[in-house]
This record gives sequence, C-alpha cells and structure tokens, in this order.
Amino acid sequence: MTLDKKRILIWYWGRRGGGAYYTYKVTETLSSCSDIEVFLSLSNQNVLIDKFNAFGLPAFHVNTYQGRFSALLSILRITQLRLAFQDFLLRNNIDIVYSTMTHIWNPFLLSSLKKSSSKYLFTMHDALPHFGNIALISSYHKWQFTQEISRADHVITLSNHVKSQLVSSYDYCPNNVSVIQHGVFDYNSPTCVSRKYPESKNFRLIFFGRILPYKGLHLLLNAYQILKNDFSNLELIIAGFGSLSPYRKKLRELCDVIIDNRSIPDEEILCLFQDAHLLVAPYIEASQSGIITIAMGAALPVVATPVGGLTEQVVHRKTGLITRDATSNAIETSIRELVTNKELYEKCSVEALKQSKNILNWNNARDQLVRIFMNIK
Repeated sequence: MTLDKKRILIWYWGRRGGGAYYTYKVTETLSSCSDIEVFLSLSNQNVLIDKFNAFGLPAFHVNTYQGRFSALLSILRITQLRLAFQDFLLRNNIDIVYSTMTHIWNPFLLSSLKKSSSKYLFTMHDALPHFGNIALISSYHKWQFTQEISRADHVITLSNHVKSQLVSSYDYCPNNVSVIQHGVFDYNSPTCVSRKYPESKNFRLIFFGRILPYKGLHLLLNAYQILKNDFSNLELIIAGFGSLSPYRKKLRELCDVIIDNRSIPDEEILCLFQDAHLLVAPYIEASQSGIITIAMGAALPVVATPVGGLTEQVVHRKTGLITRDATSNAIETSIRELVTNKELYEKCSVEALKQSKNILNWNNARDQLVRIFMNIK
C-alpha cells in the first residue's frame, strides 16, 4: 500500500440497475488513476460482482439480501456489519468513503466513518422522493437523505436541478456541492457511428427503464395513438420492469407496441437501443436520466419533457428535442417533427454521439472527482 496517496473506498451495497452500472463505470475510471489508491465495498449480490472483482482491488464485500424476506432477516446483522466496516476503514487507513449511490442501510453505517476519521462524499442522484412513491417509502427516503447530508463533507449531484433542490430543501451549503454530469452508459459497445434516417424501415420509438408513475408512460401512449393514425410504419418498444396495470386499457387500443416487461439484463440493453430509432423520455418530473446517456452513446436522438435535469442533458434541436411542456400533445408534436425531418434527425444523431464522446466521457468525471478528493481535508 502506498501511504502518500489518498485512499478512496468506493461504497455501493445495491444489487442491480443503474446504480450498479454507474458504480462500475466510476470504479473503472478511478482505478486507472495514479493519484489515488482505490478500495471497494460492494454487495456480494451485485449483478456485476465478477466484473468488479476483475479489477483486483482491495475489497470489503458483504452479503446483503436477495428478496424481501432475506432483507428483513438481514437487518439483524447491521450492528455486526457496522463494526466490520469500521474495522476495514481503520486497518486500511481509508481517507475518504465515496458512496456512489445511496442504499437503505447507509444511515446505519455512518457512525463507522466518524470513529475511523474517514471523510464522507456521496453522489446524490435524487434530492427528493419521486411522484407516485408510497408515502412510507418517501418518508424513509427523506430521513435517509437527511442523515447522509448531515454527515457528508461534500456532495456530488448529477444535475444543477438536483443541486438546487439539495440546497433549498436541506439548507445545505452550495459551496460543498459539485455538479458532475452523468457519464455515458455505453455498455462496452463497439465503436458506434451516427444514424441514418430509417427510410426503408419501421420507425421505432423506445421507452426504457423502470415503469413508475413519474415517468409519464401514459403521456407517451396518448401521443403514440395520435401519431399512429398518420404513420402506419411507427412502432413503440416498452422495455422495463414495473406494473403495466394502469396502462392495460390503453395498450389494448394500440397496435405495433412491443412490450418486454422485465428487468433488462445489461448485456441486452445495447441491442435494444441499436434496434430503436428515437428515445422518448415523457417524464412528469425528473432529477436526470441515465437512460438518456445510453441513447446518446448509441447515437440515438431523444425527445424529452422540460422537467428537472432533462433540459441539462438534451440540447434542444441539437441532440434531440425538448417538448414545449409535459403533455401528450407536446410530446406528439416533437416526435412528429423528428419522424418527418430527416435532416434534423441525422443532425441530432451526430451531435448526440459527439456529446457522449466528449462532454459525457468518464475521464471528465474522473478528473473532477480526483480534484474533489484532493480538496477534502
């Protein structure tokens, strides 16, 4: 171990989804940095655990849970885990614990940091619970965020929108918050090229990710119904886990809708986006979207509503279109423009890919993170 380098523990005890891949990309880019020494603490149930282990980093991995019953039983182990976590921090002289995404157990482990004198940095993906969350879950998340913020030496947000929410809702010092834009999720894709307008193919829209009330699927379905009357070659892919019950009636009225209602494995995501022609993010509210970065890495133009941090990710008329408001009519208008404007479509594809390679490059995130690490005293 090299004692003159800052020792950074990357901490994420979640198991899957965007948080797991975000942590993987952060680990990949930081592990190549010669200015710091990187350690890992993950859940053994993380779906990417083998890929993480391939980095060969010193690690403290734990068994979390695999379902609701095991989650309840695992609560009994929190005290034991806290002591073991604290011991790891002390033995390895960890300078900074960096939580890439919060986990429900995080608040119960924070005392370990105080006793080890490790500084705490975390990335806040959301500052407030999303619309449609169960009240009890929302209350817990608000308490959880409060606990982590009170212990943090510095906070990273992925959009200026979330930074503003953090500062105003928790009375947090803005000087202790840094905005680092969400890096591209490329899923180790081969070299991507910009898209040509699909003149001889069906034009495929894609709605991707967990199906939750705040994501506005109902708005997209209404817009698609209008568009389908004018464009018989239009198709809609809905891919992601979540309840479709609120949308069943509308879906029965529609044709050429392809549904893949499950948690999509990482190895299948790239293919889905390569087969699509336009990502639609019809959200009612949002912090930011990792899904938009997948689209940009796949040279896919985006139609997004003007909510939250989405307007920071999509450059209007350059990488896609921001709708005039979060309504079905506005979404329909923007989709229609890209479906009928070959020149604009191809321009947005070129610029989306360019943004993914330049602005959303993980090396940019790495450099900003390392500067923050060095400035935390």
